Amino acid sequence: MGAPPPIRIDVLDRLRSLVILLVLLHHSLIPYATHGLVFWWIADTGGVKWFDLLLLLDDTFMMPTLFFVAGYLLPSSWDRNAAAFFAGKARRLVLPLAVGVLFLGPIIAFCRVLDSGGTGQSFWTFWIYRYLPRNREQFHFWFLGVLFVFVSLAWLGRRWSWDGFGRAPFFVRQLRAFGLAPLYLYSALLGLFVVLVSRQFDFNEWVNLGGILQFQPTRLPIYAGFFILGLAARGAGWQPQAASLPPRSVALALALVLCLTLVALRAGLLLPESGLGPALGNFLFPLVAMSLFVLALRAALALGRVRWRTGLDRRSYGIYLVHLPIVITLQYLLIALPLGPWSKAALVAAVAGLLSYALASLLVLLPGTRSIV
Repeated sequence: MGAPPPIRIDVLDRLRSLVILLVLLHHSLIPYATHGLVFWWIADTGGVKWFDLLLLLDDTFMMPTLFFVAGYLLPSSWDRNAAAFFAGKARRLVLPLAVGVLFLGPIIAFCRVLDSGGTGQSFWTFWIYRYLPRNREQFHFWFLGVLFVFVSLAWLGRRWSWDGFGRAPFFVRQLRAFGLAPLYLYSALLGLFVVLVSRQFDFNEWVNLGGILQFQPTRLPIYAGFFILGLAARGAGWQPQAASLPPRSVALALALVLCLTLVALRAGLLLPESGLGPALGNFLFPLVAMSLFVLALRAALALGRVRWRTGLDRRSYGIYLVHLPIVITLQYLLIALPLGPWSKAALVAAVAGLLSYALASLLVLLPGTRSIV
């Protein structure tokens, strides 16, 4: 079947690190934006419209980028037998999901209870008697469950998904080569799927399958599409180099136009906020995601010329796992302080970033967790 040997690609490590830091920043800003999210665990004084803009745009491409990287790197482990493959993926994905929901999730949930008035219970009483029997939420660990499903399906269909790329039609071959037109046609196809799914589900609606799997149905076509794109690019032998990406000037222009259009649609400036307006915004969502993904990949390539190392590439996965309880705890502790939303957001992002980095460094050093993170 010709699966390539395991590899580590510096530019993809940098890309993943950049996106995970952006995820941390994204979560740090939510209570201080004008609208924020439909649901968040902490409510605080908002009012910064620029935060809403950033939250909207980075929400389009952060998680799709992580799915692309996972899809690109997956074939490195296809030479394992079924037992070794699924054991390895379960250790790296399912185990952190279970441990995170059981031991880190209660911190987030308890902060929410305190923010809403509290119950007078200790954390341990809350954890044992309220959280463990009732909780079905997966918090930010939902990504691990969805990714495990994707990699499992890809491994089971690996003969078609890997060898089939060599017999792919012209359009798919062009897509693997990261041509500009095929990328945006592919994104438009994903947009049509998003529009169809959004007829049954609200765009920001979450579905929880008994606490086993949690996801947003309208985003699932985008995540699956970027994961498949990563597989296809790897199958074609595509390498993340500047010469293999769409021209910088064209990518910037398209990203600017698409981002401005999406912002105007979401704000109700172009079309009414019902009917065609939301549908067109949902359609554009994966096109904006593709535009910003290409720019993020270019940024990761450019950072390769910087001559300093922080070890962030090795710690980025650990940072993703531990950051949210830290962010939520800091947001709760800052509620009563007489600080503006800019100051609170900066403080949360900086302190959470440093603490998450320190904890991720510890996870890298410990023998029991080194192979997981």
